Amino acid sequence: MKKVFTNRITWLDSCRGLAIMLLIAVHYVGALESRELITKDILVLIKSILRVATPYFILMFGFTFAIAYGKKIQSLHDVKSLYFNLMPRLGLVLLGREVIVLATAVRYPEMQEYLLSTLFYQSFSRSGEILSFYFFAIACAPLVLYWLQSMKKVISLFVIIITYSVSYYIGSHYATEFPTMWFRFLFYNVYPFFPFFSLVMLGMLLARLYKQISTDKLRMLLFGCMSLIFIVLGSVILQYVSKTPLLSLANAELKAPPHPSYVLIYTGIAIFISSVLALLSTKKWAPQIIFSFLDVIGRNSLLAYVLHYFLFIATPISQLVFTTKSTINELSIFVVILLTMFGLIYYRDSQKIAASTKKMVIK
Repeated sequence: MKKVFTNRITWLDSCRGLAIMLLIAVHYVGALESRELITKDILVLIKSILRVATPYFILMFGFTFAIAYGKKIQSLHDVKSLYFNLMPRLGLVLLGREVIVLATAVRYPEMQEYLLSTLFYQSFSRSGEILSFYFFAIACAPLVLYWLQSMKKVISLFVIIITYSVSYYIGSHYATEFPTMWFRFLFYNVYPFFPFFSLVMLGMLLARLYKQISTDKLRMLLFGCMSLIFIVLGSVILQYVSKTPLLSLANAELKAPPHPSYVLIYTGIAIFISSVLALLSTKKWAPQIIFSFLDVIGRNSLLAYVLHYFLFIATPISQLVFTTKSTINELSIFVVILLTMFGLIYYRDSQKIAASTKKMVIK
C-alpha cells in the first residue's frame, strides 16, 4: 500500500504553504466587497472559512516541528544543541516582525506617531504580531517537545487541556484588571500566547499519534473521525454562544482569547484539510503544479508572509501608472506585484536547495 502520510516534502510543506496563503487571503478579501466584486453575505461566508488560517498554521507548526525534531530530541543536551541551531531562525522572525511594522506604518500614517515604541515592543503593531507569537513558540518548542515525549499520551492530552483551559479562563475573565502589554500578549491579545501554544502542543501530540499508527487506513480513519468530532462539537457550542455564528467567526469575535468553539471548529477543519492534501498529493489526484507552488511557499513561509504586506502598494502604483481609477487596473498591478514576489520566493527557494545539495555532496 502506498503511504498517504509519509512524504513530508509533498504534503507537510504544502500544508504550511496553504496556511500562509490563507493568512494572506484573509487580509485582502475585504477589498473584494469594497470594490463591489462580491456581496457582504458572501464575504461573511468566505471570511468565516478563511479564519482557519491562524489555527491551521499554528497546529501545523507543532506537527511539523515534532516530525522534524522528535527523534533528535532524546536528552536535554539535544535540546541545547537544537536551540543553538534555531538561533538564526529566531533572529529572522524578529527581523520579519520589524519589517512588517515599518510597512504597516507606511500604509497607516497614524502609526508613525508611536512607531519607535512599537518597534521596541512597548506597544502592539496593527499587523504582524503573529510573528511575535511565532518567535516565542519556536523558543519554547524544543523544551516542550522533549517534555511531552517523556509523558504518556493521555497525560500529554491532559496537560494540553489544562494549559488551554486555565489560560483561556484568565484571558476571558481578567482582561480589564491587568491591561499591561505582557499580560495581554500571554492571555488575551489577538494572538494570546498560552491559549494558542496549546494548539502547538496538540500538533506535537498528533504527530506522535501519526508516527505510532502503522497503516495509512488507520491514520485516515483516526484523523477523519477526530476532525468530524471537533467540528460538530465546536458547532454545537457556537450555537449557544452566538446568535450570528458565521458573523462571529468572520469578524474573529471569538479569537482573543480563542473561544473553545473557535478552537474546536478550526482545529477540526485544519485536520481535515491536511488529510485531504496528503491524500491528493501522494496519490497524485490533483495537478502537481499546485503542490509545487504550495511547497515553495511552505518552505519559505516567513519570507512569503512578510512580503505579502507590500501588496497594498498596488493601489498607489495603479494611481500613478494609470490616469483613471479602475478596479481592473488596480487588480492588474496587484497580480504583477504578486507574481514578482513569488519570483523572489522561488529564487530564494532554489538558492536554498542548491546550498543544501552542495552540502550533501561535500559530506
